[in-house]
Amino acid sequence: MMSEMLYEILKYLYFNSRTNKYLQKSSITRVCAVGGFFISIPVFLTGIILYTFIQFHSTPAIITSVFIGLGIIFCGCAMVHNVFVWQKVKTTAIQSEIL
Repeated sequence: MMSEMLYEILKYLYFNSRTNKYLQKSSITRVCAVGGFFISIPVFLTGIILYTFIQFHSTPAIITSVFIGLGIIFCGCAMVHNVFVWQKVKTTAIQSEIL
């Protein structure tokens, strides 16, 4: 009975530390992937704005650019919200480990 409990505790500690090591090592990759995603969308939309100004007259180009600009602002807000949620989850996880 005692050996089974000890085995379960050691198994939990072993797998928990492996998981933490993996997550720590892969965190930079995740940051690069998410950062690249959120950077690529505004760059793409900026390219569409420039193309629109070259191809169309000024009024449709300005209207289209305003909508695309709002899309860029939305992407920025989504990125900030994502970072906020990550920090909240990280803080919660650290506080639960302490307790």
